[in-house]
Amino acid sequence: MVIVAFMLIVLIGFIGLAVDGGRLYWERRILQNSVDAAALAASDNYQDSQSISASMHSAAVQYAANEKIYGTASANPSWSASSVDVTWSGSTDSMHVVYTAAGAVSAFDVSSTHHVGLAFIVVLGVGSTANVSALAQGHAKTGGVTGDALVTLSTVSCSGGAGDSLKVQGGGSQLVVTGGNVQTNGSVTAGGSGISVGGNFADNCTNPVPAGVTATGTKTAGAAPVSDPAFSSGPLASYSTAQSAGANVVLSPGVYASDPSSSSANCYFMAPGIYQLNGGLNDNTTDMSNELKPPDEPAWSSGAPNYNNSVANPQFWSNCPGSFSIAAAASVLPLAQGSWGAIVTSTRTETYPVGSATTYPRESAPSTCHAAAVNGTTQGVRVTINNAPGAQGYNIYMAYSPGVGANGCNGTKWGYVGHVANGVTETQASLGTVTSPIYDTTTITSLLNSAAIGQACVLGAPYAFGCAVATGQYGSANPPGDGRETAPPYSGGYPGAVARDIVLDGGGDRANEHQCDPSTSTDPVAPCIGAQVTPGAVQVYFPSGACLRQTGKTITWFAGFQFNNIAVYAPATNTCTVTMSGRASFGIGTVYWPKGDWNVSGNGGAPFASQVIVNTFNAQGNGVLIIAYDQQSAPTQGFSQISN
Repeated sequence: MVIVAFMLIVLIGFIGLAVDGGRLYWERRILQNSVDAAALAASDNYQDSQSISASMHSAAVQYAANEKIYGTASANPSWSASSVDVTWSGSTDSMHVVYTAAGAVSAFDVSSTHHVGLAFIVVLGVGSTANVSALAQGHAKTGGVTGDALVTLSTVSCSGGAGDSLKVQGGGSQLVVTGGNVQTNGSVTAGGSGISVGGNFADNCTNPVPAGVTATGTKTAGAAPVSDPAFSSGPLASYSTAQSAGANVVLSPGVYASDPSSSSANCYFMAPGIYQLNGGLNDNTTDMSNELKPPDEPAWSSGAPNYNNSVANPQFWSNCPGSFSIAAAASVLPLAQGSWGAIVTSTRTETYPVGSATTYPRESAPSTCHAAAVNGTTQGVRVTINNAPGAQGYNIYMAYSPGVGANGCNGTKWGYVGHVANGVTETQASLGTVTSPIYDTTTITSLLNSAAIGQACVLGAPYAFGCAVATGQYGSANPPGDGRETAPPYSGGYPGAVARDIVLDGGGDRANEHQCDPSTSTDPVAPCIGAQVTPGAVQVYFPSGACLRQTGKTITWFAGFQFNNIAVYAPATNTCTVTMSGRASFGIGTVYWPKGDWNVSGNGGAPFASQVIVNTFNAQGNGVLIIAYDQQSAPTQGFSQISN
């Protein structure tokens, strides 16, 4: 009997471990779910509201919902305190929440303990109750600059000091912000022709808002200052190779100890990646860009690009534009008599991530058309190309118009006939020339009339003979897409960037700032949703002590998804005063220089960027300065997450 009694105690103990242990595990899991939900609710709320009180309330609501608590919540010492104990009437539950902030990242630590009654395991002498505890931490990164085209972070004049956070001055100077908001933490002067905003305008301390400010949305004085979004730079370690600019036109990403423009080169094409400019950039001679352009860009006339033998003046690469020609060439297998028109696109292949085998093709917008007449008995045609900066090759598209005196450039469709590789090392002295084979009936097996030209060529797949160059209007059936260039960004300027298009149309930007991969979206509002890579993207990093000064030349750097769409990055330790003058233009993407003072002067007329986040911004001179906000090319910011 004694032995049985001891065995019963052991047996009840094992039952207790199974029953009470399982119950404790279950209670712990429910409690963890509750504090997880509370922490995430608090950080979610704070990301939007930046209110401690509202975030504490949100945490209490979610905790109570998970714990099936229906009483009224109260907080000790108060809902707005940074450390709060929350209890509910009619419940023994209590939740402890601690708020801490470190720059732009806030944390909510949520914890709770339950006392669980035991049924069987008490026979082992462990007591009648056991405790289960859980904790979670919610992180909220805030910044408050989503939707903003221009943000000036300086609180000058509001918190003392001379000057303005945002200033426009000069007889004809005007700042035009399209499609985005303006927020300034300090005082505002809207002189010259004023500030025009295609969204909301908010300033911290100039009350009322200056009369020179116009906005399609609201105008708010006395708005709460916005915080520095504290963006991170791209992966600098992946692009740490020491580099120097030399005679070659194509630059490689990496670390430049000295100013790459100091060599007075004509133009530099920037291969994709991160450029760390330890010596800064003081440019008054060199065009620098990662834009891939065709030779002989089409002129813009009557609201559309002119493909009928009309070349833009200026072209984007004003110092070193490419060009091409087509001419009749002797052939024993002649083409049909008439006029053969040719259009050329530039091509490149990029690799990302660095060192991987994953490649992405790029194809520029099409050139204008040049034509050559053939006699129908002894001639084919040949295309000769004076290289465009950065092109590794060219796709040739042609159209045919029969008859003497015809013009092969009068059509609206050009079909693919072949690819020409560029094996020339492009230098400042000479970009070099490449020549196509003779196109005759050995390569052109149809007349390439409109009926023979098919749908647009699919980028990344082998091109079928006769597939169309993408030059059409948005959504058009054949050739599809917004493959053409757009209007010059300012009067007398070079052709504008190709628009973004949805994947079903097959057109759109195939090379530059609006190209996105992988792209599968058919949503015209968000054609790049889910995309992770912009194949040609760069980020230019200015460490502390490095500065940017530009006079009159073109610096156009487009950013990409892999670099959080930030084209220019300077850490908070860089307090340089940046100057841009003449008719300088600038990049497509975000300029993030939170402690930099930017002074832009001269004749204006040039586009500046798609988002600017700086300490102060001063525009002066006699012209229009445009900031064209693009939500889909703005950095991703703000997040909430939990960590147990």
